[in-house]
Amino acid sequence: MSKDLFLEGRYDSLTRKVATDIMSVIRETQGGLGSDFIVLPDNDDDFGYESNAGFSFKVYLLIDRVEYMEIKGKKQDFLINTFIDDEDQITMEIMISEEFEPYCYDRMFYKINEDIRHEIEHYTQTIFDDRSKSLQNTADYETTFEHHMDPSEIEALAHGYYRRSKVEKLPFDVIIRNDLNTEIDLGNLTKRESDIITQAVISFAKKNLPKAIYSDNI
Repeated sequence: MSKDLFLEGRYDSLTRKVATDIMSVIRETQGGLGSDFIVLPDNDDDFGYESNAGFSFKVYLLIDRVEYMEIKGKKQDFLINTFIDDEDQITMEIMISEEFEPYCYDRMFYKINEDIRHEIEHYTQTIFDDRSKSLQNTADYETTFEHHMDPSEIEALAHGYYRRSKVEKLPFDVIIRNDLNTEIDLGNLTKRESDIITQAVISFAKKNLPKAIYSDNI
């Protein structure tokens, strides 16, 4: 196995394990409206999911099933919001429109893989000695554009998109565009801002993720 391939694939098995556990909970709790709160992994292990790189975390999973969900006049099948909370654990909030279950599960699995790998990258940024300790808390940014353009976010976005690209079997740049187009639809980004973020993420990937696959227009 080449060094590049090893580096690009680091944390894949951990991401896969967490994403699979989350999807298992989603399937098990299907049926009826309302909320479910689950802490993963579902055992008595105080450390949670452990990485061989020396960090560990738990996932606080909130699933909220609703009868109908709409944004700007367009039906939504699900929304996922993922972040590292004040206790340094991963919180994932999932809102699911009941009428789309289980048809949306494949797309949810892709997004969950992306988000988990994204947040895992943040753990590497704050724990290892060779990473900057002075990066701003990205939750403090006032706009999505400012947030996404933080160097730590560019790295995390790239690794999350790359993980999704491999799982969904779509070109890396297509994954980026699809995600940022959602932010445009939500009114969080302009087309120009999306283009700038795309260029920054691809520039990082060209240097650090040489195995990434692109579409013909890149």
